[in-house]
Amino acid sequence: MRALLLDAGNSSVKVAIWEGKELEVFLRLPTREVLKEPERLVEELKGVKASKIVVASVVKEVSKVVKENFHGALFVSADLNLPINIDYKRPDLLGADRIAIACGGLEFAESFIAVSCGTATVVDIVEERTFKGGIIFPGLETMAESLNSKTSQLPKVQPESEINVPGKSTKECIKAGILLSTVGGIKEVIRRFPNCKVLITGGWGRVINEYLQGSYIPDLSLIGLKKIAELVKGGETPALLKFT
Repeated sequence: MRALLLDAGNSSVKVAIWEGKELEVFLRLPTREVLKEPERLVEELKGVKASKIVVASVVKEVSKVVKENFHGALFVSADLNLPINIDYKRPDLLGADRIAIACGGLEFAESFIAVSCGTATVVDIVEERTFKGGIIFPGLETMAESLNSKTSQLPKVQPESEINVPGKSTKECIKAGILLSTVGGIKEVIRRFPNCKVLITGGWGRVINEYLQGSYIPDLSLIGLKKIAELVKGGETPALLKFT
């Protein structure tokens, strides 16, 4: 089976081909660019052939583009026959990205904490192959933007892994606060679930992992889509794209 895997998050859209044991990520686009020029995504995929398409999307506009141009794409949701159980009040409201990442974590452990560091920092707990729920923080850049926009004097900063504690300038203080509040919150989750392996992913994952020393897996969501493609029926398509 040759499957096309598409992960559309708030920060980026990633596309991979999975065939046999190989998972090849061949396209990464900022989500804002796809929203501006959705035809670019279609153009980039022109000529790609696959027998199955599996999609995790949390961006309605991107989902619409995919549905209009892909035959039979399988969209990840909690009502599929997934490789994990879901213990959540409203499984139908659980994001496809969180489901994909939780499925991907099964490649590494049956009990784990998955930390996804993007527009939001999402910490989810899986115990014995059951999704138990999670914690959502503002992402590092989201915190920086909020402090700048909600105050009259605090400047906009770019989060960094190297910080000074205590900070010796307003910018240094903000950078330290953004990073340490996130790391401290995640460490509290880890303290509560000491027997879970820590898996970290997302655009800011490498920075966060410097303070947590978990396993940094940049394409954890795509690994999850691969597992779903293996186990879940649907998504079969004789022709990848429908051009109009």
